[in-house]
Amino acid sequence: MADVDNCMRPVVEAFRRHGLPEESISKLLFIHLGVVMMPLKRIAEAFEDLKELGMCSKETNFLYAFRVMCSLKKETWRRKVALYQSFGVSEDVLIRAFKTQPTMLLASEEAIKKKVRFFQDTLKLDLSRVIQQPMVLSVSLENCVKPRCAVLSILIRKGKA
Repeated sequence: MADVDNCMRPVVEAFRRHGLPEESISKLLFIHLGVVMMPLKRIAEAFEDLKELGMCSKETNFLYAFRVMCSLKKETWRRKVALYQSFGVSEDVLIRAFKTQPTMLLASEEAIKKKVRFFQDTLKLDLSRVIQQPMVLSVSLENCVKPRCAVLSILIRKGKA
């Protein structure tokens, strides 16, 4: 559906101008093909935003971070950062977690609230400890975290953990 010459080629050339290696361009197109339909201005903004966060295009998680940046409007990014800060997470700690697991910011604000409340209220964990393992903030609470906690609870009750 995308015009190769007028849409895809300029996007790929923009990636090259921003220093993205060919292998990374291929991988990015694989994980986020919709990027070929993005305006060149938005692509440049995403590269700039990630540069401001201290990320280099050669870092392992850069492509996932780029995907997240392209998926979020700046206002949505700000609201999610403010949401984490409202739970006591500093911006520096949040950025460090984002660099480790960029997809943690793809969750809706409501999903983030539910996860944080579960960790704090149900599991009695300090969010500063949870955010050190940001993968747990990227996965589904209902399909991943809660079932594992249920199994762990049974193992603890039976004295096996």
